[in-house]
Amino acid sequence: MGDGRSGAKILEAPYIVTMDTQRRVLKGGALLVEGNTISAVGPREALQSRAPGAERLVFDRHVLLPGFIDCHEHATQMLGRGLADDVDEVTVRWGWDRIYPWEAILEEEDVYTGALLTAVELVRNGVTCFADPGGFLMDPVAKAVAESGIRAVLSVGGLDTWSEGFPLPASALHEDPTGWALGASEKLIEDWHGARGDRVRCGYSIRVLMNATEAFVLEVGRRARERDLTVQIHLAVSQSRVQWVIDQTGRRPVEYLDSLGVLGPNWLLTHMGWVDESEFPILKDRDVKVCHSPGSSMHNARGAVSRGKFPEMADLGISLCLASDAAACNNSLDMFRAMYLACLAHKEARLRLDIFPPETVLEMATLGGAKALLWEDAIGSLEPGKRADLIAVDLHRPNLSPFYDFSLIPNLVYSGDGADVAFTMVDGQILMQDRKIMFTDEDALVSRAQAIGSRLLEKVPFRIEPRWPFVGGEGSSRAGASAG
Repeated sequence: MGDGRSGAKILEAPYIVTMDTQRRVLKGGALLVEGNTISAVGPREALQSRAPGAERLVFDRHVLLPGFIDCHEHATQMLGRGLADDVDEVTVRWGWDRIYPWEAILEEEDVYTGALLTAVELVRNGVTCFADPGGFLMDPVAKAVAESGIRAVLSVGGLDTWSEGFPLPASALHEDPTGWALGASEKLIEDWHGARGDRVRCGYSIRVLMNATEAFVLEVGRRARERDLTVQIHLAVSQSRVQWVIDQTGRRPVEYLDSLGVLGPNWLLTHMGWVDESEFPILKDRDVKVCHSPGSSMHNARGAVSRGKFPEMADLGISLCLASDAAACNNSLDMFRAMYLACLAHKEARLRLDIFPPETVLEMATLGGAKALLWEDAIGSLEPGKRADLIAVDLHRPNLSPFYDFSLIPNLVYSGDGADVAFTMVDGQILMQDRKIMFTDEDALVSRAQAIGSRLLEKVPFRIEPRWPFVGGEGSSRAGASAG
C-alpha cells in the first residue's frame, strides 16, 4: 500500500474527541496531518485554507479519537488462546502448568505469526500502541511490530529462578539465569529501542516475583532508572501470590519493591487486585503507574473487581491505565470491552454509580496509557505536535444509535465495540481503512495461525478435552480440542 502517509492529509469528522487539557470535543472539526505528526486541530475551513493541496479524508458519520493504548498485552501468547480457560490455580495453574510450558516450545516463526495476528486484532479494535511484558522470544515480536506499523513498548519477560511450587520449563533455565535475563533484555533494547522513527521502544520486565531473585530486581531497577526506561511487572495478582511475597520478605509486594529503592514513575504494575490501602502512599509518592486489566482478572477469577481497590486509587490520583492482557487469558483484545468492564463492574461490586464514569475510563485507555509508557509528550491525545495515532469510530451503527452530545462518550464506553472502528492510523500511516487491514493478508495470516496452533497443540505436555461431545467429520482430534 506504500507508506500511507505521503503528503499532507486533512481528516474531517462530525466529532473529534481531542483529549486535550480541556477535554474538548470539536464538532465539525478537522485534523491536519503532515508526515507522522498532527500539525493543527480546528475548524474545517481554517485547515483547508492552511493546506489547500492536502488530501481530504472525510468521515461523514464518524468520531475521531486518539488510538487506544493497551498497557499490558502478551503478543507471545496470541496462539495460546483457549489453552488455559477455567483453570483453578490449584490443581491446574494458568501460568506454570499451561502457558509457560506452551511458550517454551514456541519457535521464532510461531511467535512472529502470533505477534502479527496480535497487531491485526489490536488495530481492528482501535489500539494504536501496546506494551508487552514479554515472553521468552521477543525479537520476532519486534519484527512483527516494525512491519505492521503499530506502536509498542517491548520487553523480555524477566525470569531468573524457580521457587517451590513455581517451576520453570527446563528450556527457560540457563547456566547463569540472571545473566541471561539481563543480557536478553539488553540485546532487545540495543537492537530495537527507538527503531522505525521511535515507533518501537523497549524496556525491562520482571515477570513475577516468585521467579525473580532480589539481585535481578535491583539490577533491573538500576538500569531502568539510569536510562529512563519502563519496568513492567505482574504484581499483587492474587491473594496467594501476595501471601508468598509476605512469607518470603515480611512485606507486601509494593512495600517490598519500595524497600529495595527501585520504584519510580517508570514502573508499571499490572493487575494489582490485592494491593492494600497501606501501600497507596508509596504508589502516589513515587508516581508509580498501575494497570487495570478487568477482563483478564475476571477470566481467571482473581478478584481485581470484587476485591480490588481501583476506585480508591483513582480517587487518590494514582495514575491508572487499562489493558486487555492476552489472548490466552482474557481472551479478547477489544479495548472497548475492557473499558466497558472497568466502567460497569466496579459500580456493580460497590453498588455505587459515582465511580469510574465513562470519561475517566476513556482517559485511562488513552492519556493514562501514554503516561504509563512515558510517552505522553507524543501520544494519547489529538493535539498539534503529537504523533498522528488516531481512529475513526462509525457512529451510524445500531449499537451506537441514537446519540446526542451528552451521550457520545457514554455510548462509546457503554455500547461501543471493536467492530465499530472503521479506520486506524499510527504515526501518520494508515493501517486500516474501511475496515480493511492494509499491512498484511489477513485471511492468509489467520489460516497460517490456525495451522501453527494445531501443530503446537500436538507438542504440549497436556491434553484438553471438550466439555461437549464432538461427533463426525474431521478436526475433532487433539488439534480441535477446546479448553476445559
